[in-house]
Amino acid sequence: MLSQKYLFIVASILATSPVLAKPVYLKCSYTNGDGREIKFQSKVDEETNAVTHTNSNGHSFNAKGFFTADSITYQDVTLIAGLRMTNQYSISRVNLSMNFSMVAESVEFPDKIEPVTASETGKCELVEVANRAF
Repeated sequence: MLSQKYLFIVASILATSPVLAKPVYLKCSYTNGDGREIKFQSKVDEETNAVTHTNSNGHSFNAKGFFTADSITYQDVTLIAGLRMTNQYSISRVNLSMNFSMVAESVEFPDKIEPVTASETGKCELVEVANRAF
């Protein structure tokens, strides 16, 4: 009788423990204002709120992801020669559509130089991860 009691307790704990989500790998693309297709890949990990983003040209960055029930949003901010470039990505968890927005603004002369913005939409697809050696 005692062993059934412990079995019930263990089963109850396992049933109420959160399921750990595995990272999800995505391949995404959008067409920019010049008509060029821009491709990138993202690994999103809801458990750690981490995103690893890799552009097709090899530029990569890690970012904190903001996860909601229906979307994942993350951004990369770069400072170069007095210019702040903010690239923001938002991916739908429902239909895998994505939105890219960019803001370039002067850090040195924000009152004299107007920010430049762009926004594009695209699509992502899930990447199946094959068995790996490590």
